[in-house]
Amino acid sequence: LAALEHTAAIRLAHCGPATTVLVSDEGTVYYCGSFWGRIGAESNVPLRIPQLYEQHVVVHTAAVGRTHCAFLSDSKLTALLHALVKSCREDEECNLAYIKNLMCQVPRSAIRRVQDRALGFVCDNSKDTVCGVRTDRFVLEFSPKEKTKETLKVFTVSNQSGKPVNVSVHMDEGELYSHSRYLFEFEPAEFTLDKRQSQVVRMKLRCTRTPTDASHYIFTLNIGSAKKKLKGVRQFMLARIAPKTQGEKTEVEVTPELVRTMTSYVPQYIVKDVKAAPHPRTQPATSSFPACILFIDVSGFTALNERLAKLGPAGPEQVSKHLNAYFGQLIDAVNQHGGDVLKFAGDALICMFGDDRRLEDPATLSLRAVQCALFIQSDLAKYDSNQGFVLTLHVGVGVGQMISLYVGGVDGGWEFLVVGEPFLQLESSVEASKTGEVVVSEQCWQLIQSRCEGEERGDDWLVREVTNPLEVQPIADVSAPVEAAAALRGYIQKGVQARLDAHQAQWIAELRRITVLFVKLNSLTYKPCEPFDWKRVNEVLRFMQSVIFRYEGMVRQFLVDDKGTVLIAVFGVPPFSHEDDPVRGLKTALEIHHSLKAKKMDNSVGITTGEVFCGSVGSSTRQEYAMVGDIVNLSARLMVAAGKQNAGLLCDEVTYTGAQNKLLFDELEPIKVKGKSMPIKIFVPKEEKQTVQSVQSNPDETQLIKTRTVFGRSDEMSLLHEALTALTSREKGAEAERGKIIVLESEPGLGKSWLLGYLQEIVMDVKGGYFRYFIQAVSGEADAVEKNTSYFVWKRVLVEFLYLDQFLGERSKRERGTDSPRTVGSTQQLQKLRKECDAKFLSFLPLLNMILPQLALEDTNETGAMSASQKQTNLHKLVKHLLAKRAQKRPLCVVVDNYQWCDAASLQLLGEVAKEVPAGVLVVVASRPFSDPVPPAYSDLCSLPATVRVVLPPVAQFWCEKIAAVHFGVHELPEVVRGELAKAEGNPLFSLELVQALLAAGVLERR
Repeated sequence: LAALEHTAAIRLAHCGPATTVLVSDEGTVYYCGSFWGRIGAESNVPLRIPQLYEQHVVVHTAAVGRTHCAFLSDSKLTALLHALVKSCREDEECNLAYIKNLMCQVPRSAIRRVQDRALGFVCDNSKDTVCGVRTDRFVLEFSPKEKTKETLKVFTVSNQSGKPVNVSVHMDEGELYSHSRYLFEFEPAEFTLDKRQSQVVRMKLRCTRTPTDASHYIFTLNIGSAKKKLKGVRQFMLARIAPKTQGEKTEVEVTPELVRTMTSYVPQYIVKDVKAAPHPRTQPATSSFPACILFIDVSGFTALNERLAKLGPAGPEQVSKHLNAYFGQLIDAVNQHGGDVLKFAGDALICMFGDDRRLEDPATLSLRAVQCALFIQSDLAKYDSNQGFVLTLHVGVGVGQMISLYVGGVDGGWEFLVVGEPFLQLESSVEASKTGEVVVSEQCWQLIQSRCEGEERGDDWLVREVTNPLEVQPIADVSAPVEAAAALRGYIQKGVQARLDAHQAQWIAELRRITVLFVKLNSLTYKPCEPFDWKRVNEVLRFMQSVIFRYEGMVRQFLVDDKGTVLIAVFGVPPFSHEDDPVRGLKTALEIHHSLKAKKMDNSVGITTGEVFCGSVGSSTRQEYAMVGDIVNLSARLMVAAGKQNAGLLCDEVTYTGAQNKLLFDELEPIKVKGKSMPIKIFVPKEEKQTVQSVQSNPDETQLIKTRTVFGRSDEMSLLHEALTALTSREKGAEAERGKIIVLESEPGLGKSWLLGYLQEIVMDVKGGYFRYFIQAVSGEADAVEKNTSYFVWKRVLVEFLYLDQFLGERSKRERGTDSPRTVGSTQQLQKLRKECDAKFLSFLPLLNMILPQLALEDTNETGAMSASQKQTNLHKLVKHLLAKRAQKRPLCVVVDNYQWCDAASLQLLGEVAKEVPAGVLVVVASRPFSDPVPPAYSDLCSLPATVRVVLPPVAQFWCEKIAAVHFGVHELPEVVRGELAKAEGNPLFSLELVQALLAAGVLERR
C-alpha cells in the first residue's frame, strides 16, 4: 500500500485544491466525489466511498491540504477482504487454503489493515458478535537454523472491546496440515482476557527437517464472549517458514540480555508500564498522581567543556568520561533511595519519587527525596576530574500533583513527558541552591518541617538535616519480559537500537559532526489552576516529529525543565548523516517555527553545528544516548537569546557558514553567553535562497565578462564559454542548430559547484557580464529531502522562466498565513505567457498547476477531460513548446544541479526535453557519479547525440595549494602544510577543510 499511496499522493498534488478524487492502482483519477470503481463500472453507476465500504472494497483515505483523496487498492487486497469477511465468523465454514493463498500474495504490511477491516465489517453488521480483540502482528517469520531445534516467536493479543473474552489459538487440523514437516505449539493455547488486558502468546516451532524453500501456514484465533452467549469471530495469522537467503535481513534475536540493556535506556516508570502491557503503544495516554521531583544540576561542566574543547578530538570524549563517572554514582544514590531517573537534561538529572501504581503520601515522597539529596550533597558533593576541574552540585526539590504523558508516536517513536507543580517550584529552588546545599520549595517544606531542620531561603527553604529519617528503601528492580522488546523500541532512538540489536553497545560512543536544535515552546506551559491540554501537546509533538523525520533527523529529547517545555533535535547521528546537515537543521527550524507561530504558539529556536562526543551517558543501570560538547550548551543559550531578542530563531557562525549558499540570513550584533569568554556571532535564518538570476536585456550597454577564479579547470571553463558563445551567435545570423546538453560529473568537492558558479558569474550576474544581455538563464536544484516531491527541480525553473521572482517569497508568506493566494505580478506574467503560447497549447496552460499548484489556474474543458497519464504527457509537450518559443526570441540556458537527487517526475520531464532540445537552448546538468547499476534515465541522457559528458578528474596538488592560499588569505603555505595537502588527493574541497582544521588548531595563521 505504501507504493500505492505514494502514487496517489503524486496524482493528488496535480488535482488542485478542494477536489475530491479517487486514484486506483492503474493510475486512473475520478473527480467530483463520485467515481466508477471496479465494481460500479459494470452498472455504470457512480459509487461514493461509503458505498465502496458497504461492498467490501479496500479503500484507504488520506488528507492532503484542502484536498481529500481515496485510493482504491488492487484486486488481491479486495479479494482477501471478501474472503476474510465471509470466513472470520467462528460459526462459519471457511476455505483456509484459499485464505492462505491470498495472504501470501498481498503485501505483508497490508494484511493488518485488511484483517482489521474484515473484523470491523463483521462487528458492524452483527449485534451479537464479539469483536475488538487485536494482535500486534499478523505475520510471523521463522527461519530454523537446523532440524529438531526449537524456534520461538511471540505475539501479543490485547482486548480493546471493553468486555471479557475467551481466546483460543490453534493450527486448524485436517488435510491442510496432515503431512506437515513442522510441529507447532502455543503457550497458552486458551486464556481469558478482561477488558483492556493483554496476553503474550509464545508460538514454538519444531521442524523435522531443515527447510529448503518457503512454506506458509495459517493459524487461527477464536474469540468469544467470556460471560454472555455471543457469537465469536475468527482472526487468521500467517506463519512463514523459510531458510535464510544471502542478503536477507536477519531478524533480531531477542534475548534477556538485550532486553535488560534496552530497559537501561528508559525510566523504571516505562519499564513497569511495558511489563504490564508488553505490546507496542498505539495511542497517547496520560495519568495523574502525587510525586516529588529531585533536580540535580552539575556545575562546572560548562567551563570544563570549553577548556577540554581545546584538546581537540579528545576533548568531548574526556567530558563524557567524567560525566559517566560522576553520573554513575549519582544514579546509584537515587536508586538506593527509591527514586527513578527520568531524564538526563544536559548536565543535570531529573529524578522522580512516586508513581501512579504505588501511591504514597506526598510527605513520605518528599522526605525520601530530601534524604537522597542530603546524602548526595554529603558524600558526592564534589568530583575531582584530576585535570584541574572540580564539579559541584546544585540541588532543588519540589512536590505536588504530576501528570505523565505518552505522546508522539510518529514512525513508532514515543516520548515520555512529565509536567506538574513540582517543576514550577524548581525554577526558584534550584536557583536559590548554592554549592553543597539542598533547597526545597515552600510546599515541600510544609510537608517535612516536623522531621527536618532548616531555614528560609527567599521563597524556599534550605534543609540542613533530617532529624527523624525514614528507612531507606531502594527502588524495586523491575525487569521486562523478552516479549516486551517490541514495546521498548518505541522509546529508544533507532540508531541506538540498531547498535543494541547488533550487540555493539560498547561501540555507540564516537565523535561526530552534528547540527543541534533546541526548540522552546513558550506557549505550551503548565498552569496549576487550568486544565492541562495534553492533546495539544501530542498534536504539536507529532507535527515536530514529522518535520524532523522528513529531514532525517532524530528527536533527542522532549522534556520540561527549568527552561520550560523544550524539544531537542539532532541531525548527523546514526542511522543518518548528511553533508548538508546544517541546511536540514535550519529548514526544520524554519518550518517548525513559522508553522507553530501561525497557530499562535510562541516559540524560539537555537541552532548550532560542530563536533561533539555522541554516546551513552550514565551507567549500566540507567543511561541515555546523548551529545556532549560545547555546541550543545550553546544551542540552548541561543534558544533563550532568540526569545529575549524576539528574533524567533538564532544560529551560530558554523551553521551559517554551512548553509549560506542555500538560505538567506540577517547578521545581528554579537552577544555574550554563559560559558563563553568572548562575544559570539549570531545569525537569523530567513528563508530559502532563490536563484532568480534572469535580467532583461540592455543591448546599448557593453560590459566586460567578470569571471570568478576556478583554478585547474581551464578546459571545462572553455567548454562552457564556447557553448554560450554558440548560443549568442544565433542572434547574429548564424545558422540555427539543435540545442546542446553538457553533463558535469564528479565526486563531491571536485568543482561542479564552482563551475556552475563560473557559469552564473558570466551569464547571470546582475552586476555585469557579457552574456547576460543576450541569454536568459534559469536554474533548478534537486534536494535529497525532496526526492519524493514531484517536479521539485522544475518548480524553480518555471518560476524563473515566467519571471515570477517575487512569487516564491510571497508563497512563503502565504504558508505562514500572511498573504493572499494569488499575486498581481504572477497574473501579469501569465498574460504575457498566453501571448507567447501557440493557440493549440493555450488550453493546456492549467497543466502548469502540476508543477506549480500555487498558480491555481482553472481547468479548461480539454484538461478537465484528460486522464492522469494524458495530463502528464501534455504537460511535457507544453513545457517543451514554451522553451522553444522563448528560445526563438532569446537564447535560453537551463541549469540543473544535483541531478543524483532528482525526483522521478523531474527526471522524466528532463529526459523528454533532452531528447529534442530546442534550437537556442543549452542544458547544463551537474551530477555525482552513480554506482552500478547506473539509472537508465542517466544512461539515456549521457548517450544522446546532443550530450557532452565531462567527468572531472582530481586537480593537481599545485592547484589545491593555490586554492587554499587564496581562499584563506594565507600569503604562503608552510612546507608541512603542503605535505598534509597531499592527503586531499586532488580534491579542492577536502583541501579547504584540511586547511580550516589547521587554522583552528593554530598550526596556520591568517595574514
